[in-house]
Amino acid sequence: GQNVHLIKSQCRLSIIESDTNWGNDKPYLIYDSLLITPNNTLTIESGTHLYFHKSSRLYVAGTIKANGTFESPIIFQGDRLESDFEDVPGQWDGIWLMPGSKDNVLNFTEIKNAIIGIQVDTFANEAKPTLTLSNSRIENMAYAGIYAQGTTIEAYNNLITNCGQYAVALNIGGNYKFYHCTIANYWGYSTRTTPSVIINNYYIDVNNNIQIRDITNALFGNCIIYGNKESELFIDKAPESESGLLNFKFDHTLIKVDKEFSTADPDHFEKVLVNKDPNFIDPYGGEFELDTLSIAKDYGKEEYGIQFDYDLNMNSRISDIGPDLGAFERQ
Repeated sequence: GQNVHLIKSQCRLSIIESDTNWGNDKPYLIYDSLLITPNNTLTIESGTHLYFHKSSRLYVAGTIKANGTFESPIIFQGDRLESDFEDVPGQWDGIWLMPGSKDNVLNFTEIKNAIIGIQVDTFANEAKPTLTLSNSRIENMAYAGIYAQGTTIEAYNNLITNCGQYAVALNIGGNYKFYHCTIANYWGYSTRTTPSVIINNYYIDVNNNIQIRDITNALFGNCIIYGNKESELFIDKAPESESGLLNFKFDHTLIKVDKEFSTADPDHFEKVLVNKDPNFIDPYGGEFELDTLSIAKDYGKEEYGIQFDYDLNMNSRISDIGPDLGAFERQ
């Protein structure tokens, strides 16, 4: 046992109604769900641990600022601390950035063992990301690592792995930028039939009509999209009879796709590596650093390497021939 800040309410929903700071003096146990109300910010200090009881969720209608460091990341996980529960998915519900939520920052965070790691369900503001996600690990989700709907996300230096369905789902429009992310799905708890990454620009309403939601941009630069399925990428574009944008680009990125998937269009695919094993050190053991012989070594676009010059382990990307693909620079 250990002493904690207990977040619990008789109505099963604790509410933050003013700007609030959480320090790292002791962990926080969110026994019931927690709501950050609109126009209020929860700021979390580096090194803070947040434990969520079964079926609890962090609802963010306002803003969350979780700025960890490499030495002291911020941990979001379930409250079962026995070794048998160390990597069991679905122990809590996850983080939901609700419609109207804005200016959220998750830096050097670890989000583990939930149903959906981060759900971002809010109107897109292309001038400023709804979520900036950096230097973070999202692991062991029963459903999805990132589940985004019509929003704006900028993400770099992230590991997203082992999800029951999608690692990254970009649905019904939005604007997305992913740089130096390792999206590697080696889910082994059940049979997974879905790809690691899906990009979609429409939905079918209750009257069976197609509703278009434009993807104005979905960029994956210097990333790795791989896993244990035959195809780990699906572009779900509205039928040709419908107008609508689905602007996407994979730039210097390693992808795993089926044989019928074409990467010939230079507007969408620039110097991609197709169906090449990235040679992770031990993907089933959770080690996604690159092996010495990895084809992803030094293959990255220099522009992105300079922009994000330190990897998830704080190793320099600009001290050798070129930046490696993914979140980890081979040493």
